[in-house]
Amino acid sequence: MPHSSFHSMLELVNNRSHQWREIVLGRDVPLSLLPVDGKYPFLESITMHYTFPPSPDSPILSFRDAPRLHDVHMMIYTTRIELPWHQLTRFRTDEIDIEDCLELLRRSYNLADAQLKIPMFGSSALPTDTIILPQLQSLYLSGPWHDEGGQDHDQAAQTIPTALLKCLKTPALKTLILGFMDCRSTVCDISPFLSFSSQSPFQLHTLKLFFVPATVDALIDCLKATPTLIHLQLQISRHILDLNPLFAKFTGPSDFLPKLESLHVALIVNPSIVDAALVLSALVWRCISAPEVRLKNFRFTVSTGFRDYDEYFNSIKSHSVYAILEASETDLYIGKKTKEYSFM
Repeated sequence: MPHSSFHSMLELVNNRSHQWREIVLGRDVPLSLLPVDGKYPFLESITMHYTFPPSPDSPILSFRDAPRLHDVHMMIYTTRIELPWHQLTRFRTDEIDIEDCLELLRRSYNLADAQLKIPMFGSSALPTDTIILPQLQSLYLSGPWHDEGGQDHDQAAQTIPTALLKCLKTPALKTLILGFMDCRSTVCDISPFLSFSSQSPFQLHTLKLFFVPATVDALIDCLKATPTLIHLQLQISRHILDLNPLFAKFTGPSDFLPKLESLHVALIVNPSIVDAALVLSALVWRCISAPEVRLKNFRFTVSTGFRDYDEYFNSIKSHSVYAILEASETDLYIGKKTKEYSFM
């Protein structure tokens, strides 16, 4: 509450900004409460959960005099906050436009972990040059999660994660997460992903794909391009009506994802898009028959109940081979999505 005792306390705290190591601002705390031009010799991380960014005419808040600052999370990105970009090793934002995102990546060449959610952009905004991030090990790119603008918005939203990959070179990348909007419009071009994955000495260990608007064959091509994967999580989009070709790749002798140890497939549609018998065959091969491609963890979940939901999963769990699978070294979960068995 803005009474005299509060302002006295705030002045006391701000006068000791040179001692701060971490700043965390809640959603309703205005940025104007912080020193406009403070000195932060020990500051290492900033988290700002404000709902509304500062107005264009508000004073610029500077953290350039913070030699240890390396970790920043802005709920909504704003240029009214100045940061020592060259120092940052971790940056996260839940809303940033494409122009600011590209400028941020150009300046933050020491980033090791980046999470960037881009609500909308036009493809003309993409640069022709390549942005090199030599230290980047983990990258999360996503577009909007909700349909708010019709078909044209859908098509632009689908291109956000893959189109941005065209601009990036990340030789040290180990974890890649791409999030797309779940919509029913046309499929996207996956060639940027294939080109991005062909980087040398690029060796991806973890891949998470949310609602990739692609056919099952295109999805398989994406996975073929990342043979070094150890952990794979797939939230299947509504574009895929037949998942059998993907599970068939895990059945029988194959060089398909030979290092894979963890697989999570999540559905928001009827699980019958993949034959229960094929799920069992893939598990038998990857959990029992072929020790050189042994799965240590398998999750197959559905987020919404369907009329034949129980019948489908019971047909898997009641099969005689399932008891053998449960006794194997693989950690199995097949059933409805829960908080524990979720990556969304």
